[in-house]
Amino acid sequence: MQSATQIIIINYKNWHDTLECFESLLNLENKSFSILLVEMCNLDLSRLKINQWLNTHPDLKVKMIEVDVNLGFAGANNLALRYSRENDQSEFYWLLNNDTVADKYSLDHLIASWFELKNTNRNPAFIGSWVADYDHRGILQSIGGSVSKWSGMVKLTGLGLDSSEYHEKGVITTDFVIGASMFFHRKLIETIGFMDTGYFLYFEDVDWCITARSAGFHNFTNLSSRIFHKQGASTGNKYDKTNFNPATFEHLHSGYLRFFKKHFPRFVPIACFMLLKQMAGKIVRRRFPEARIIRKVMINKCFAPINQQVKQSN
Repeated sequence: MQSATQIIIINYKNWHDTLECFESLLNLENKSFSILLVEMCNLDLSRLKINQWLNTHPDLKVKMIEVDVNLGFAGANNLALRYSRENDQSEFYWLLNNDTVADKYSLDHLIASWFELKNTNRNPAFIGSWVADYDHRGILQSIGGSVSKWSGMVKLTGLGLDSSEYHEKGVITTDFVIGASMFFHRKLIETIGFMDTGYFLYFEDVDWCITARSAGFHNFTNLSSRIFHKQGASTGNKYDKTNFNPATFEHLHSGYLRFFKKHFPRFVPIACFMLLKQMAGKIVRRRFPEARIIRKVMINKCFAPINQQVKQSN
């Protein structure tokens, strides 16, 4: 399959990761793609470093949009998508984290699965990848995720497990795919709109997938599309939580409550109870800074009006 794809990548003070991602994209078997890069804030001379590298790799088609404020994950991707829709005719978009390395056949598998799903009337929205940890490639990060309004659980499938146990190929259904690798057809936006910029960091990918599902689409993971992810390179948080960044921790829990208020407002008490349990667990383990942040989020969010700030931002 050689349908054109625009790969959208966000850089925020991590030019070295972006260039390693570019290196992996140079090796893609499918060459029918271009890259749209949003560079935010230029905090580590990223623009200079990236342009120097691009000057020595003229075969890689990259357009860089420079912005001087941190728009967050949703805001930056929306900026790129709007630009692309006006200036590029690619059939597909692939949102790819800059701290990832892609297998050479990863894009081929995503495109092939979209056509297979479309031709069998399974109405695909987002297709994600098999994502393993970059540093410990035997550890899985995600093959999608699930949402339960009844238990308040939003969890990644396969997180922290032995990646060799998930050696199957092909396509599986999932409630959502993670933002590290989100593949979709350009027409999808015409139905579900752009990402909700009310999420600055975390849960914008879950929100978008559930929005698509509510509109009658379905989300999938292609287990043959392999990605290796340095999760937390920009935020300072790894999935194993060995690093603690107060701001990103607060965004995580605020995003969780926003998600429930927007999609499952009647089940917000369950979400708040889940946060209360987490706060108690942090206290027991003497992780008091994290407990205080959860308490702050609960005070600010749990008892605010249900419809407060949950209108989708386009």
